[in-house]
Amino acid sequence: MDATWILVADNSRARIFTIERPRGPLIEVSAHDNPDARKHERDLVTDRPGREADPGGYGRSAFEAPSAKADSAERFGRELADLLQRGRSEGQFKRLYLIAAPHFLGVLRDLLDTGTRRCIEQEIDKDLVHESPERIRKQLPERMSVSLA
Repeated sequence: MDATWILVADNSRARIFTIERPRGPLIEVSAHDNPDARKHERDLVTDRPGREADPGGYGRSAFEAPSAKADSAERFGRELADLLQRGRSEGQFKRLYLIAAPHFLGVLRDLLDTGTRRCIEQEIDKDLVHESPERIRKQLPERMSVSLA
C-alpha cells in the first residue's frame, strides 16, 4: 500500500489520520490516549525523593528525581514510535506527516527508528491534537501524495 499517515499528537493524546485524495479531507483512523499526562506530578510520584549524605559533610540532601511527567511523555512517545514502526513495516503507510506540540515533537523524533524517519514528508511543530480534521488539514500541503489503488 502507498498510503499516507498523519500523526497529530501532544504528550496526552494522539490521533492518526489518512487521506484518500490528493486534495481530500483527513480521515481519522485511530486515537490514542495517555491519561498520566493530565495528572499532577504529585499524583504520579508515590513517595518523597530519597536522601543522601552531603559529600561536603553538611548533613543530608534530597535526590533530584527525574520528572514523572517527562517519564510519562517519553513512555507515550515510545508507544507511538512503536506503533508507527509497526505500521511502516507492515506496509500500512509509505509517507508520514508529524504534527506535534514542539516539545513532544522532539521526544518523538528521538524515538523513531531510521526507517520510519525516512518516511517523514513534513514535521509541523504545533499543538493541534484537539482541533478538527478540517483545521488540521489546513496546516498540510494543499495537494498531498496518496495511493491511487
